[in-house]
Amino acid sequence: MAYRIRVAALAVFALASTGAPAQEEGPETLESVGQEFVGVLKQNGWKDARFGGISGDGALFEIRDIRGTRRGADGSAETLGIERLTVEGIDPGDRWIRAESLRLDGLKAVVAGSEISVGSIYASKPGIMDIDIGRPTAAFENAVVTDVEWMRGGSKLASFSEMYLNGDRWIGEFGVPGRLDVKARGSVSAAAVPGLPAAIAAAVLSGEFTLKSSISSTRDELTAGLGYASSMSSWTASAVFTGFDNGLFRAWMDKENPDEERSEETRKSYEDAFWREASEIGLKSFDVKVAANGSEPLVGVMAELLPVVLPSALKDVAAAYAAFAANPEKFSVSGYSRQAVPLADLASEGGKGFSALSVRTGR
Repeated sequence: MAYRIRVAALAVFALASTGAPAQEEGPETLESVGQEFVGVLKQNGWKDARFGGISGDGALFEIRDIRGTRRGADGSAETLGIERLTVEGIDPGDRWIRAESLRLDGLKAVVAGSEISVGSIYASKPGIMDIDIGRPTAAFENAVVTDVEWMRGGSKLASFSEMYLNGDRWIGEFGVPGRLDVKARGSVSAAAVPGLPAAIAAAVLSGEFTLKSSISSTRDELTAGLGYASSMSSWTASAVFTGFDNGLFRAWMDKENPDEERSEETRKSYEDAFWREASEIGLKSFDVKVAANGSEPLVGVMAELLPVVLPSALKDVAAAYAAFAANPEKFSVSGYSRQAVPLADLASEGGKGFSALSVRTGR
């Protein structure tokens, strides 16, 4: 999903670099818009980026048959193709950094060994935030993505007929939504997660997936929730994390900035600054709930997986889930701590940090 959102964002970025007023219509102005879009693609490594045609006017125009190739980090060939990009309602008073809508049709890309195809991406109120920092970030109110397919090595890892995204309270120059809601219908293969045992990697989940996140700027807390529902079961997981402030986002942007030339010393300083900020992230609480019937195969798959992935500090949780899996109906596990537990402690050998959480299971 992140890649698809970045592609939509890239399309908006192309409009940010032009100062041509919307009322100046004509082939020359539109052609310059197309060339600016190509310029942004080239800045992101698509050296031979080009398009087949552009038409419309300052209020509504489309760029057709966009193509580009480049070499990936591993030297493999990467390709990008977009059938049509349509932009409506550019606001000339905002230096072309805001529009009424953006639509992208027929995306096909091969990147980092993955094949991505998207039927369409539609975004309402797309915009560029803090264009003057040199690394503009995109925002939107609502977005709809259809006919998504992700493949790798000839295997289908995910397929969605439709995805709905809603975001607001965007945080300054970082392009981070203070609130994000995502809902998707389709299927996901467990093979998308590397390192799983073969029997588990063969599992495929089909149904409705949800993601909800919200950042509280007053408490620097991130609340995140995931959900999956099918005709046979429903699964929800939520957690509250602390330490999400502007310093963390700024350190990440510094660390990931590909446009800044730096020595090995400065690269390390950015890396160290980011990990100092990241070390302050902690888990305050979590909650997982499952409702399923005896015919749900995912229940059995998870019974095999949990003893493998859960740290030894949570072996009682794995045992409680095994009892539930023998006669599935309802299961829950939750944890809470007054002082957030650093994620580094939770990820340590044996997950010793979980002992600082009050963990309970129920049925």
